[in-house]
Amino acid sequence: MSYTEEQIDRYLKHINYQREKHASDRLQLLKELQAHQLARVPFESLTLHYSKHRLISIDLEDLFDKVVVQGKGGYCMELNALFGAVLKGLGFTVVSVGAKIKGDERFGGWSHMLNLVTIDSQRYVVDVGFGKGATMIPVPLNKETGHEFTTIAPLRGKLVYQKLDQNTDSSQRMWVYSSTDTADGPFRERNCFTEQEFFPEDFEVMNYAVMMRPTSYFVKTVLCMRTILNTETREAEGTIVLHKDEVKRKIGDKVELLETLNSEAERVRAIEKYFYISLTPAEQRAIKGMPQELLEKK
Repeated sequence: MSYTEEQIDRYLKHINYQREKHASDRLQLLKELQAHQLARVPFESLTLHYSKHRLISIDLEDLFDKVVVQGKGGYCMELNALFGAVLKGLGFTVVSVGAKIKGDERFGGWSHMLNLVTIDSQRYVVDVGFGKGATMIPVPLNKETGHEFTTIAPLRGKLVYQKLDQNTDSSQRMWVYSSTDTADGPFRERNCFTEQEFFPEDFEVMNYAVMMRPTSYFVKTVLCMRTILNTETREAEGTIVLHKDEVKRKIGDKVELLETLNSEAERVRAIEKYFYISLTPAEQRAIKGMPQELLEKK
């Protein structure tokens, strides 16, 4: 399923990348669409903390209302589902796949969503829902050589088709994405995926676990993140992240603490200031009494 022309035009206006600004080259168009999405639509967990129901819908109409109409963001299965539908509406060939996130030592279960986009017989992985460690640009799938690239300069990423350490069958292979945290830092494995198409029913199961498990990172953490877009190059030059009670800005590999938040009122204000999301009074009240509530220190 894709969105209507009217919906796509409204989305493009929301991310400030209307059709008259579009590149004629399809790969450049995809790259700029991704860059504008990452800068305008936050990667965030707010619904799991600032709502009475604390439920995430990945229905495409619900996602359009949440992101484009209400101006909010979401996590991977929300943002990549919406972006994939937009790309289909713009004529791209898109397949959605599942991915596994790397923990301290092992890759976990299926919990992440990606889109694979084919242009001129070449497949690219496109991810708009992985936060500050994301690929940031379309990355080609090349089984023979892999691919190394810049995420946000001077940080690097690479995509390699390889066996996982935890595989018991040595013939198994997956695409493994790794990236650096600093200019000269080591590569860290972030996620892995296959090219097997996942269906909406698969993502419903994955989404239920991510939003309901008490150990889920998103259930435990108030998080909001977006990129900072260089308007001349139309590439990401940094990130702004609200994590629990801190707001940090990272340009390249230099991190600056912008604010330490001491109350819910301060956090709600920061969410609007840095991420353009205005929480209603009812949404603000929904976090009261929860472990993630920011209480003023006495």
